[in-house]
Amino acid sequence: MISITTSRSRSVAYVELQPPTPTALAVIRGVPRREWMPKKRCWAIPMKLVPAASEMFADAGFRVVVDGAVQRCPGNPFPALMAAMPPEVWRRVSAALEDALDPDHGNGDLRLHGLLEQTMEAGREQRRRRAS
Repeated sequence: MISITTSRSRSVAYVELQPPTPTALAVIRGVPRREWMPKKRCWAIPMKLVPAASEMFADAGFRVVVDGAVQRCPGNPFPALMAAMPPEVWRRVSAALEDALDPDHGNGDLRLHGLLEQTMEAGREQRRRRAS
């Protein structure tokens, strides 16, 4: 379970990974401007990233609780999109999506960008397995 507690006095939220699995750690490391808080034994993230972080954890299969309420988050739309088109078309589409969704380029979407990267990596891993 992932527990996220917002702070009214600061513009941060605290993320507790219960338990801190390798997958949970990989997800939190994908959140920009995260900071480990050793005394509280949790991560601090900017408040504005709580919705995206919640969805990233949910998409990775975690139960996410924000301020005591279980969150319901949508899944990953990209595997179905990838399966619906030929590989050469998917490569062009995914490259365009990657650029458009990149949060470092202005109005990108952190959650969708992360899901797209996961989908692309899964596709690369699948191709590597077929080749060996």
